[in-house]
Amino acid sequence: MIADTNLTTESAHRIVATQFPQFRDEVPTLLGQGWDNFCIIYPDQTVFRLPTRKVGAEILVNECHALPHLRPQLDLPIPDFQHFGVPQDDYPYPFVGYPLLPGQTADRMTWTDEERARQVQPLANFLNQLHAIEFTNSPLQDLPDDTIFRKDPISLLEKIETRCQILQDSPQTPSDLDLTAILKWARALAPTIRPTARVVIVHGDLYPRHLIANERRQVTGIIDWGDTHRGHPALDLSLAYTFVLPTQRERFFAAYHHPLEDSDLQLAALRAAMYGTSLMVYGQTIDDHTIKSLAHQILKSLPIW
Repeated sequence: MIADTNLTTESAHRIVATQFPQFRDEVPTLLGQGWDNFCIIYPDQTVFRLPTRKVGAEILVNECHALPHLRPQLDLPIPDFQHFGVPQDDYPYPFVGYPLLPGQTADRMTWTDEERARQVQPLANFLNQLHAIEFTNSPLQDLPDDTIFRKDPISLLEKIETRCQILQDSPQTPSDLDLTAILKWARALAPTIRPTARVVIVHGDLYPRHLIANERRQVTGIIDWGDTHRGHPALDLSLAYTFVLPTQRERFFAAYHHPLEDSDLQLAALRAAMYGTSLMVYGQTIDDHTIKSLAHQILKSLPIW
């Protein structure tokens, strides 16, 4: 799909320089381009993120509201928006600038089992803090509820089925992925899941591409908070199935100090399967080896083998 607003490094710089003249004489480089946003970075390590779709602008507004209230309550760094751009004649969306969180996204790094195991406690601590944040009678009470059925097992199953059909027809799908087994597992599991009623502040899109890590393979930040909302904790706990080693999952859940039901773990695993199949389709579509490799790792480590 083509973005409704196409940007280049040069056009993004012109937009930024129009509103922030201190960057006019600087030369940015492309930091990254996602499905709904375009990012450039300046020599002083200031990143500007410009939405290229309406949905990207909507989630950016959500981040702008949430992050200032979340940041003081979390030990792991999260983005600190400092420059706030507005729509202009040649560009229809708000945009932001912020200091780069140093490091790389976890999906772009090679991890040993020992390195992954060392991140179990820090990641559990992060979720302990995030899921304990009180939102009643605070600005965070204005965060949206889950309006797109993220925690609905049948909705997740339908997404998995659709993606698996695409993957079954694709010559790019690795031969060692047993999509039939994944479908059988998901179809048996989804109708039995009864999500608990617990509602917390969730990141909403927590998987390895949104973890920042340093060269010592320590998670040092969490990015891309556009999907944060008042939702079910299992959405974030799916990290146990997208990043944590199978042998370390019990330890991860033991380190998570909030109440857990079996249905929470099942929902987290089903969401991970949705991530894996969706990422494999997306990675094949844009021919991104990193995304395809992450998807393969997720699907091969689902609790069905």
